[in-house]
Formats: sequence, C-alpha cells, structure tokens
Amino acid sequence: MRRCQVIAPRATPVTQSPSGADARRAVICWIHQTMNPLSMDSVSPFDPAQLLAEYADLRQRAAALEEQVPACLQRISDKLHRIGGESELADHYRSLLVGARSNALVSIENYHEVIPYLQTAESVIAQLDGQPSAPATHESRAALLDQLDQLIDATAGMIDLAEQCFVDAKHTDVDAVPQSILDDPLHPEL
Repeated sequence: MRRCQVIAPRATPVTQSPSGADARRAVICWIHQTMNPLSMDSVSPFDPAQLLAEYADLRQRAAALEEQVPACLQRISDKLHRIGGESELADHYRSLLVGARSNALVSIENYHEVIPYLQTAESVIAQLDGQPSAPATHESRAALLDQLDQLIDATAGMIDLAEQCFVDAKHTDVDAVPQSILDDPLHPEL
C-alpha cells in the first residue's frame, strides 16, 4: 500500500523563498494532517472484522486438523506394521502406506508450527481490543493490524499445506490392503 507521507514544513533557506501561496498550502496541509486523525496516514487498509473472521476460521481449521490427523496417522501406522512378507503386492501397499504416513506426519508438523502464530495473533487481538481509539493510537493500531494480517497470511499458508497433506494421506484407503498380505493384528478387536 502506498501511503502519503506528511512532512512538517521546514524553514526555507533565505536564498530560496517560496511564494506565499506555496508556503500557505504547505502549512495548511501539515495542520490538516496533524489535526485530522482520519487522514491518509492514519487510515488502516485492513478491515479488523475481516481479520478477526479469518483468524477464527484458521483457529477452527487448526483444531479440526488436530482432532482428525492423529487418528488417521494411527490407522495408517497400524495397518502398515501389519503388512508382512516379501511380495510385489506387499511392497506396493507398503509403499502406499509409507507415503500416506509421511503426508500425515507433514500435516501434523505444519499444524504444530501454526500454534505459535495463532497464539501471537491472539495476543495482537488482545492488544487491539485494549487500545483506546484516540488519534495518537491510530498509527500503533494500524501497525498491529498489519502484524495481524501478516500472521494470518503465514498461518493460512501452513494450514493450507497441512490440510492438503491430510487429504493426500486420507486418499490412501487403508481398508483396501488385501487381508492376504496382513499379519495377525497386534491388538485383535473383541
């Protein structure tokens, strides 16, 4: 975003005296920018409500991953450990499940990396909620909104990757592994 930068009028060297109209315009512009809290310098390009909605969505997506991915990883790992023997079919399914397990692990790694970002975003939101709306705080508020936007962008990328890896892990149907290549289960179901 391009912002208009306000510079207070400087004393002009004696050799370069500005015209009276230019000097008046510079002073009026400076006064307007200084006295008007809604000037271009203090207007944030971010919609706080939209940022909060995006944050809430990311938090929900991370919670869903945290709930679903470990169970998927466990199912894949349990089935993988039961594949026995040395055959082309066993090697094929072993390879499929190793890939699925890797995707699930990458998904878990990514949503774990998201946690500090979400905690920092929560802290920024708390700071925004605690700030009065006085003109002096507009710049610091804009800086906090910018920081929140950056945190949301980084978090969204990691969650997108975690979700894609989870989808890839689920794409491998563990129930499609033929019984003929499976050893007896370690924990038979009753």
